[in-house]
Amino acid sequence: MNGPGLGINGCFPREILRGFAPGRGSRSPTRFVGLSRLGGLDDLDPTQDQLGGRIPLANGEGEHCAQCRLDLRFGSTQFHELAAGWLGSMLVMVPSIFGPDAEGGGTPFDLGVESSRGVNVAEQARLKLTFLGDGFAGGAVPLTVVAAKLQALQQAVFHAAAAAAGHQGERRGLWYNRYRQSAELTFAASHHSNLVIEAELAPDPVLHDSMNLGLKAIDLLFDVARAVETEAFQQIRLTPYDRDYLLRAVEGLMPNVGDQYSIKLENCRADKHPSVTFTGLSRLRVKSFSLERVAPFEAEEPVDIVGELIKIHVDTGDDKITVRSRQRDIDCFYSDALRDQVANQVAGSIVEVRGFPTLGEGGQISRLHQTLSVQSVSTEPLRISRFEDGGQTFLLGTPIAVNVEYTSDGIWVYHHPELNLWGYALRREDALKDLHATFAYMHEQIAEASSDTLDSVAQQLQERFRQLKVRKGGTTVNA
Repeated sequence: MNGPGLGINGCFPREILRGFAPGRGSRSPTRFVGLSRLGGLDDLDPTQDQLGGRIPLANGEGEHCAQCRLDLRFGSTQFHELAAGWLGSMLVMVPSIFGPDAEGGGTPFDLGVESSRGVNVAEQARLKLTFLGDGFAGGAVPLTVVAAKLQALQQAVFHAAAAAAGHQGERRGLWYNRYRQSAELTFAASHHSNLVIEAELAPDPVLHDSMNLGLKAIDLLFDVARAVETEAFQQIRLTPYDRDYLLRAVEGLMPNVGDQYSIKLENCRADKHPSVTFTGLSRLRVKSFSLERVAPFEAEEPVDIVGELIKIHVDTGDDKITVRSRQRDIDCFYSDALRDQVANQVAGSIVEVRGFPTLGEGGQISRLHQTLSVQSVSTEPLRISRFEDGGQTFLLGTPIAVNVEYTSDGIWVYHHPELNLWGYALRREDALKDLHATFAYMHEQIAEASSDTLDSVAQQLQERFRQLKVRKGGTTVNA
């Protein structure tokens, strides 16, 4: 038989196996006795189709179940699809017939599934996330960073599954519960040269990969990730609704602007899904694309405000949020297109809102009468292994984590307490530049100075600089 097929290793209840004869099985129609009532196998053509039989595995059989392999070979594509659908329904039914603690051992349908095309479905369902770069001291990646990126990866897969399924409803709260069965990731392995974490999809109830929503989600995730890496956003073949959700989810995988590490996303099928690497620049690309596509023909210029989100109005009165920026409360009115995005925000978080302003007395912004985008702003510490200022580069042998804060006065503050290193300004990018300039100044005035000219406090700072093993222009400048 040269038709398509599936090979299944698993723990099967006897109720399911009753129609299978031991061994390779003939084409006799009697082999399907007891299976037709489970769905869809009444009208088989025994001259073309066969469900090749039971092949017992090493651990034998119990009273209620059998550990075995089922070999399915189909003479027609039509029956291939029929059997795949039947197997999907069978998998859903099995837990009610045979629980994981029943005699015979094993968890029902802990499957390794092989298609007749020679591709192991488990390989397609595995993802690998690698943390790269010099931004982590000793290669030690903080758990907060790991947890945030794993959560972002899961959300991206959920949104990709929703797009692949043609999801039209709202995405609020636990909307993704409907996709857990097909798109939820589980931990598979980890490695620590560079921190590498592997996760995989649980076996999908539909065994034929053309019907597997989880695999479709992975395909779509890599399509979008590749578009971000190559700045080919126009190649994303999704509705604006699905595209925006998936881009925001993928953005969560990316390091923050200023972070000096990268995230590499891989799939075991490198021939189908080439690896993608995200940096802080990747996040800037997504943001730039999002801003370019909104209201490009308006006569007035949109503005950005950053502040604490203190009120969220959804389906009650005016559709608006209130942001406290520089000790002023600014109402920002949004349209239906942003309803889900607003509903998923968290009060008390720092957000950046872009929109068209209404000006009040003194030319100050009194409100945004049309909001174009709302984005959460990360205040996670920056992982820095390099400072640059005035054409000079300072390479740190030991990376540092710099705290990030947005004050009620609207000031961005970067601070490293041990080095007494500060950078602050009204704009985040200006505060980061100030931090780099301050490091260069302190390195010249303290790290490179003679200890005899420094007081006791400065001498302590000098010793901390030396522990960083800073290299300047390729030469160690303090050992």
